[in-house]
Amino acid sequence: MIANRGLFFSFLQFGSRGLSKGKPAIPLELVGIHDNRIHPGFRRNVRVTPNGVMARGKKTAHVIDDMSDQLQFMERHLERSGFSVGLHSEFDALKYAMSRRDADAVFVNVRPGPVDAIDVLRFLADRQSRASIFLMSGDLVALDVNRRYVEEVGIVIADCLVTPSALADQHQCRPGQHHHTA
Repeated sequence: MIANRGLFFSFLQFGSRGLSKGKPAIPLELVGIHDNRIHPGFRRNVRVTPNGVMARGKKTAHVIDDMSDQLQFMERHLERSGFSVGLHSEFDALKYAMSRRDADAVFVNVRPGPVDAIDVLRFLADRQSRASIFLMSGDLVALDVNRRYVEEVGIVIADCLVTPSALADQHQCRPGQHHHTA
């Protein structure tokens, strides 16, 4: 299912599907950009240890994307939802972070670039991560093709998210509008 709400995505609770059988993912609730509700589970004090690592109980999310503005966008909205967020523009950085602690959610951009989304997803499946996986892209076709591929090879995806660049980068029209080229 693709969640698209205008230029920005908004996503709420997803189920307990995980990458490995018998190990359900941890159910989470993320507050969307247009939603000012706070989930009761996130109403707690967050402590930071001297080395900057969030204390136990804080939900963690990793975002892997090669575009810094998209990383900042995701960080802002995930932190508002109560997550400790790790931002990565390289696959090796994500591998290192995941080797230290499994995440509750991983957001993977499927846009062609220096990071191969399929390699990231295989890595998560091979290590039997309990993280809920989200595919992200501003290209609806690429998002659908990648979603179908990973499901065929047995990798379970929690959801697909259309990123803010969906309309801005591709100049898509709203229903009833016409796209004019010069």
